[in-house]
Amino acid sequence: MRNLFGQWWRTHNAALAAARRTGDRTGEARLLSGLGWLRYEQDRFDESIAYHEQALAAYELAGDRRGQAMSRLDLSVVQCEYGQFAQARRSLDLALPELRELGEEQAEVQALHGLGRVLTEQGELDEALVVAELALAGHATTGDGGSRALALRSVGLVHRAAGRLAEAARCSQEAVDLLRTANDPLMSAYAVQSLAKVRIRQGRGDEVREAMLACLTTCHQMQDGFGQGLMLRTLGELELAAGRLLDARAHLERSVQWWDALMLPVWRARTLRDLATTLDALGETAAAEAAWTEAVGIFRLHGSREAREPRPVLRLSNPVQGFPSARR
Repeated sequence: MRNLFGQWWRTHNAALAAARRTGDRTGEARLLSGLGWLRYEQDRFDESIAYHEQALAAYELAGDRRGQAMSRLDLSVVQCEYGQFAQARRSLDLALPELRELGEEQAEVQALHGLGRVLTEQGELDEALVVAELALAGHATTGDGGSRALALRSVGLVHRAAGRLAEAARCSQEAVDLLRTANDPLMSAYAVQSLAKVRIRQGRGDEVREAMLACLTTCHQMQDGFGQGLMLRTLGELELAAGRLLDARAHLERSVQWWDALMLPVWRARTLRDLATTLDALGETAAAEAAWTEAVGIFRLHGSREAREPRPVLRLSNPVQGFPSARR
């Protein structure tokens, strides 16, 4: 909750050394999983995957079926965030039947939630909505308000990707309202960002501008690099839609720097796509074309839904002032 990463690292490594000295395979696996989650929270995704894979191997040696299924579930979360959508789907396909057979109802709901996210990223939106709504229904009975809010956010993401903005706004607003009472400022910031994306597409981005700046501050204070990259990208989209092109460019270029530092190519590509639209509007045609071409190549390599989407078209919302607005 407080991202005390140094203490997390020291305590887990001390306990891991003890588990290895005593030959406690299950304890070793649990601690490796914890270190994997630490690295995920620190946005060190390649290291996180390595720790989760070590944990999975340790659970296999211990003959622990539940541990293996939970490791695959944790691994899928990191793989999805890292842009490894096919690998995340395989991890979930292996974990889900095991969790169901073992009667791990809450973990099964989490796996359904994860599968909905992966399907959304892959552009299989009809199936994604079915799975995400199953997860939402499951969280209503097995989870707390925070879990239900995150599931609502995911349902909203599917609706937004499909262009159903009214439904997306409803789900996102409900998630924001639930998280206000959950004492989790970081997850609240992510919920506000989801709502902001809808408002931008509805032409109401300036309504959420101050809230987005506050979210960026929260992510900085919580040492959340991914969040800072995401909030900067969304602010860039907001400024682009309002026609404030130089501000949009500054935010988007800072966002690209975060994705490069975190080695997250899909998110780099998503931001490059917005940057290409901005550069086009600024008359920098060659730079815009280079950004767009790189983005499309990354989308195709990772099998993300954007590989099948057309290039965004910039339309003038205020011809007198000449301020363009992206309507996507």
